[in-house]
Amino acid sequence: MIEFLGVPIRNRDVVLGNLFFSGARGGVFTAEDQRLVEMLAAHAGVAIATAQLYADAQQLAMLEERGRVARELHDAVSQTLFSLMYEARAAADQAQTDPEASAAHLAQVQQQAAGALEEMRNLVLALQPRSLERDGLAATLRGHVDGLRRIHQAAIEARIDDGDRLAPDEQLAVLRIAQEALHNAVKHAGAVPIRLDLRHASGATRLVVSDEGPGFDVKTMSRTRRTVGLHAMRDRAHAIGASLTIESQKGGGSVIRLTLPSRRRRST
Repeated sequence: MIEFLGVPIRNRDVVLGNLFFSGARGGVFTAEDQRLVEMLAAHAGVAIATAQLYADAQQLAMLEERGRVARELHDAVSQTLFSLMYEARAAADQAQTDPEASAAHLAQVQQQAAGALEEMRNLVLALQPRSLERDGLAATLRGHVDGLRRIHQAAIEARIDDGDRLAPDEQLAVLRIAQEALHNAVKHAGAVPIRLDLRHASGATRLVVSDEGPGFDVKTMSRTRRTVGLHAMRDRAHAIGASLTIESQKGGGSVIRLTLPSRRRRST
């Protein structure tokens, strides 16, 4: 009979698999052999559990992103398309009886169609970021900024620190918050300069997106696509244990600040 050694791979009292060995060099497995195999099984358990958590986080992030896109389509593009249908119908009804009114409706159709196209471009840009897992947060965010500059001729000054050690869920949240803040700035601030600053210090990661546009009063805003975006940013910040502040006033520009403490500091 060949000498046999089997050790379960566990994580938090859950058996994830087994390690089996046979044919010890000395003919018999020693207590030291068993200790080493148990240590290997413990490391394997941690690695398997970590990989599963990462896969779950990626799946959750994908589901959250699908929900965000659905909200974007409903809040922005679908409403614009409904308005387009109304304007087109009015233009058709008045084409014979009131050509001037029909022309005015068609002008509205053209303007709203241009707005819908811009919204779709923003959604496509957000849906096709460079891979966070492959390229990291800095490269992905730079790619998004380059896309905004190219598509919208936006004057964006970006200073992005490469030295991040954020977890995958934190990277995704910071990216989406930056995308939403930049989108609002490009859409509402006009041609004024926009600044993005992402820094990683020993105690926290800080993101600041600011513009010199017309600004807005957060407290008195009605529920629009912009407020939906602001709520989404707050929800994402809360989910990763970060703080988010939105500073703006009419005529005074806007500043969005995100502060994410390091996980080590948050766990103490």
